[in-house]
Amino acid sequence: MLWFLSCFSVEESHNEERFQSRPSYMRTKEPVSVPDGLSDISAKSCGACHETVYAQWRKSTHAHAWLEDPQFQAELKKEREGGGDVQWMCLNCHTPLSEQQPKRVVGIKDKFDQPIYEENPNYIPGLELEAVGCAACHLQGNEIIGTKTIEDGPHKVRKEPTFGTPQFCNQCHQANAVFPEINLGCFFNTGKEHAQGPFAEQPCQSCHMPEVDGVRAHYFGGSLIPKQPQYAADIEEMSTHYRHGLTVQLASISWGKEASASIVYQNRYAGHMLPSGDPERFIEISMEILSEAGVTIAKEEVWIGSKYQWWPKIQLEMDNRLHPQEERTMSVSWLPKDEVYTLVVRAVKGRISEENLQYHNLEGLVVPSVEFFVLRETLTPF
Repeated sequence: MLWFLSCFSVEESHNEERFQSRPSYMRTKEPVSVPDGLSDISAKSCGACHETVYAQWRKSTHAHAWLEDPQFQAELKKEREGGGDVQWMCLNCHTPLSEQQPKRVVGIKDKFDQPIYEENPNYIPGLELEAVGCAACHLQGNEIIGTKTIEDGPHKVRKEPTFGTPQFCNQCHQANAVFPEINLGCFFNTGKEHAQGPFAEQPCQSCHMPEVDGVRAHYFGGSLIPKQPQYAADIEEMSTHYRHGLTVQLASISWGKEASASIVYQNRYAGHMLPSGDPERFIEISMEILSEAGVTIAKEEVWIGSKYQWWPKIQLEMDNRLHPQEERTMSVSWLPKDEVYTLVVRAVKGRISEENLQYHNLEGLVVPSVEFFVLRETLTPF
């Protein structure tokens, strides 16, 4: 699952050309110029004409990927042994434009957590507040790019062959590397998971940018977990256009001296592993049998995700995530009496563990998990 990034030769002197040859998640995008027809490169200015798309984007996980994500901010501020700085790598995807970063990294010293900074002459104050905005995807050099060429209108658009392909998304969503010398791991392997799965021929946009009123939606709903409680209504709005990757179905009920109920759960709709991306993400499924009095008499649970040892050495300890289309069964058993029972099945997806929620003091500031599936079935033993 893991691949180790071969380190570049270490130099005290600046070598920007060498630095810019590194993977996209280890550098900002190239500086851009304001194309003809635009007043500036902010998403807010784009929204003056593209009102619907802008309104969708403003509620998106892309728009909330920097300052509006308390969990990400907490990770950025987490102290590292020796005072190392790895923020520069994280910002390259969360505020990817050169113009969004007050200082630019032009090299490293002894290790990757010792960046060499210079004042950034391209910085536009406040632009970082937009996180992953329109320009991050739609600007190259001084050209607006898209899936087709447009010569007429307020501005021109150049067709970019990679636009609308996994290759384009993978600039950030395929960032999988281990830096053993600084005990750092980055495990965003969604691009490779998609490429190795049964939906490899379908672009990411077919699921993540569904058509709404004839236009590709710019919600970028991701896992449909709001970054903050105040965004719950926004997630509810976009949820009507997305499907959860996991499906759960009742498979069988059997009676005898011992009764049992079984379900089948499947990664039916995600074209990548489930969950994917941040290794903190997880899914929990529970099956519970209630008596007529509402008392729990039997319960089974399964936790789905990956777990790492982070110290003193990064090591994958467990990974039971679901491959695309993979299905599994789960059962609960109990000793029945002559009464009616209720089976309750719940599925929860999470973005941060209770342990880390408390460690970062994020209680009430983030939504750690959401329940996205509930089944209640009456079971009568005759």
